[in-house]
This record gives sequence, C-alpha cells and structure tokens, in this order.
Amino acid sequence: MRRLLLVALSAALSTLSGCRCDPGPPGGHEPARKSGLPITKPPTASPPKRLAAIEGRISGVVLDDAYAYLSVESDDGRGSIVRVAKKTGETQVLAKGEPGPQAIALAGMPVGSELVWLLSGDLFRDREGAAFARMAKDGSGEIKRTPFKPKGRTGICPIGDAIVLCADAVVRVEKDGATTKLADAPGGMCSVAACDAKHAYIGADGKVHRVALERGDGGATKAELFASPADHLHALTIAGSDVFWADKTGVYKTPIAGGAPSRVSTSSDPVAVLADDNHVYVASLDGAISRIRRSGSAVAQIATTTPSPGRIMVMDKGQLYWSADDGLWSLAR
Repeated sequence: MRRLLLVALSAALSTLSGCRCDPGPPGGHEPARKSGLPITKPPTASPPKRLAAIEGRISGVVLDDAYAYLSVESDDGRGSIVRVAKKTGETQVLAKGEPGPQAIALAGMPVGSELVWLLSGDLFRDREGAAFARMAKDGSGEIKRTPFKPKGRTGICPIGDAIVLCADAVVRVEKDGATTKLADAPGGMCSVAACDAKHAYIGADGKVHRVALERGDGGATKAELFASPADHLHALTIAGSDVFWADKTGVYKTPIAGGAPSRVSTSSDPVAVLADDNHVYVASLDGAISRIRRSGSAVAQIATTTPSPGRIMVMDKGQLYWSADDGLWSLAR
C-alpha cells in the first residue's frame, strides 16, 4: 500500500511541474501578448488644477519664470492686469480700471523686463482710452500709455525692445512710442499674431498672412497670403521651422520656407494650439486637451476639463496654462 501511494504522489508532482500555476485573469482567458514588444503602462497623468480663481474674462496671458501675467476684462468695461504666482496661485493686481485690456506680452530691454498690453477703450465712448500701455513687470513705476484705437480684437507679439500690433493694420511700435505701419490688414482687421525673426504671421479675413518686420524703402508692404484654412481661423502659433494654425476642421502646419500645409490633427473645434520641438498641444471646445507628435501620430488626450478651455493657452518648460470661465488652469505636460 505504501508503495502504491509513493507512485501516485510521484505522478501528481510530475503533472504539476509542467502546468501554469497562476490562476490567470478572471474568466480564464489570458490577455493577448505582442511578441518581441515590451508591454508598458502609460504614466499616470496629473489632473488639471485651477491655479487661480479670476473674476472676469481672461483676454491674454504671458509667462516668465515665476509668474503668469493676465489681462482681464470685466462686464463694466474696466479691467485689470493681474500677476499670478506659478507655485502658489497667489494673485496680485498690478493695474486696475483699465479700459478693455486685451492681448498682453513681455518686451523691453533687458528682454522681458516690461509688460505691454493693448487697451481697446470704452466701446460706448468712441473707444475712449484706447491705447497700448507699458509698465515694469513687477508693478513698480508708472504706466505709460500711447493712444492707439484698434478695430475689433487685436493681436500682439514682441520683437526685442519693440512690439508688433495687429488691428486694422500691422504696426511696429518702438519703446519710445514711435510707430511704423508695416501693412494694411487684409479685410480691414486682424485678430491673432505670432512673430519670428523676419515676419509677423497674422490671422485676417479668415486666412493666415505674413508681413515683413522690416519695411522697405517703398513704405508699407502688402500682406502675403501664407495659408488658406477651409474654415475660419481659430488659432495660430510658430514653433521651429513651422507655422501651426487651426480652424474648425483640425490643426495644420505649413513650413516657414513655404509649401503645402499638412494636417496634424482632426481635433474637433480647436480653440487654442501650441507647439514645441516634439509635440503639438490642442485645446478643444469640448474640453479635451490633446498632445500630438509633430509628425501627426501618437495622439494622446491628456486632460478633459470643465469648464471648457478658452482661447488662451500658453506653456513653459513643465506646464500648460489655459484660460477658462472660472480662472487660470494648469497641467503638467
């Protein structure tokens, strides 16, 4: 009897040594495996957070190493310039009672030492108070204003110590207030602007145009058609050797050197677009924020926000920032 028990135990051990002893997934089905490819889990994304609650409509945001600077419109037409600490979200009002503050930028020498913003003025009093304004970015000293009556929404971009304004015309403004008209805006109005070393790229008449930053001897030049969106232009940015732009049908890029545009994303109703050396970031009307390789592959939705993002999105080395109805939001990128 003892001999028979030993033989049975030996057979059972032999059977167990050749089996798979883990229970496997629920239901008894083993997940499919891709031979030769490592299985990696995507990193856990940090949820977006509201960096600061802001009363009013954020119409412009610009960043330095420590702060976000906001131009904020209010219902009574008198807005403010607000500084938000990136680390803590602490807010400080640098200027208040500003008539219709819009786009904002950092300019000046040393580079980025001054805040520059546009004032659309009181719409009910023939744009009374319309100007572009400058002040030290720490809020010290007086605000210097130069009268300027833009038509509709405007864009702004810094070029060294000067700035380029985009309104019913594309105008270069020096620090001393001297202005040079570079070109008329096609259709009589432009709304967004981005600059590289040689050109200002503007959204006007539903299309993307570019204007040389240096005016020739013949005076103001004509804006050159650069790209023709299928639908109204929503956003515009420059990164490296490409201009990225968005309309209702998606996000596209066109080489600065010239050539046909290529579609980067079919994101529905994009409202803001940014790009760095590797990725394009898109905020959409449905609240999605996506990261896309510049080649147009590997789309990843990195956040869904409520409320939906506004038309202002900026970034630094580690974070994305965007406007919303209830304040300024941020997300690690």
